[in-house]
Amino acid sequence: MEDFRGRVAVVTGGGGAIGKALALAFADEGMNVVIADIDLVAANAAAIEVEARGVRAIPVQTNVADRESVQTLADITYSELGATHVLCNNAGVVSFAPVHEQSEQDWDWVVGVDLHGVLYGVQAFLPRMLANGEDGHIVNTSSSAGLYAFPGIGPYVVSKYGVVALSETMYEE
Repeated sequence: MEDFRGRVAVVTGGGGAIGKALALAFADEGMNVVIADIDLVAANAAAIEVEARGVRAIPVQTNVADRESVQTLADITYSELGATHVLCNNAGVVSFAPVHEQSEQDWDWVVGVDLHGVLYGVQAFLPRMLANGEDGHIVNTSSSAGLYAFPGIGPYVVSKYGVVALSETMYEE
């Protein structure tokens, strides 16, 4: 895809940090942006900055660890904007402790957001993107923890290895 103007980007974790920077960069290229974040206040604030660049922004409160919430995000995107051309599965969290000290809640939270959130995004958006027949991209955020193991962040490392594996499998397919 060479021309981004008038196209649609969806960014999870779009209310802050990397996600907000992605949303603003897409807006600078003339894309309309759906800003998904569990923190609706942050998503609304990012949407104001995106719209100041002359494009449309739709903030959507989304819990990427919940499959139905991600499906609702896709439904809103297609209902409001009719397509998705770039999907950034970017939302991420981390917990800090040795593997044996990470609680079930730590594992569920990190794997839910960092791995399941990416998978749910792919499942909710990819079939529609393919059916649309236009050029598009899916960007799944990982980190060096998806390539190398680091102590003290076991659930994060496991999740990011999974994101890399999913992304590489999709590339091969």
